[in-house]
Amino acid sequence: MNLVLLEFDENQFTGVLAENICHGGSLQEIAASKNHFIGRVPKSIKNCTSLIRVRLEGNRFVGDISEAFGSYPNLNFIDLSDNKFYGGISKIWGQCPQLQHLEHRGNDITGSIPPEIGMCSQLHVLDLSLNSIVGQIPKEFGMLASLVNSMKMLLKC
Repeated sequence: MNLVLLEFDENQFTGVLAENICHGGSLQEIAASKNHFIGRVPKSIKNCTSLIRVRLEGNRFVGDISEAFGSYPNLNFIDLSDNKFYGGISKIWGQCPQLQHLEHRGNDITGSIPPEIGMCSQLHVLDLSLNSIVGQIPKEFGMLASLVNSMKMLLKC
């Protein structure tokens, strides 16, 4: 219940993540990248407002990416790349004022980029490449003065 850091990336773990992974509400960092995890992200992650850093890239997680994650007031880093997430990019990421790094590269994401992402004034890295995102880059992105890494986006119009 008092777990703050859960780190087991770059192994050969399989199966699903435990449903109650953020049961106590004190989890700040989860790093489970580059394994063979499958299934949906545990529901407890969606309401885990204590999260600061999330690394789930390089697995086989599935599910609607806009429904699997919530609003995190202290989140500064999230990488969900190279999984099997689908659906649209959630506008809820705009409600993460500390967000500096957002990666959704290499999933099955569709739809357009929500203008709310432009509210992430601390954003330094945004990678939405290798998806099926369409439309225009929102004009609100002009407010992303901290975006120092070039945006890597492939938009299929």
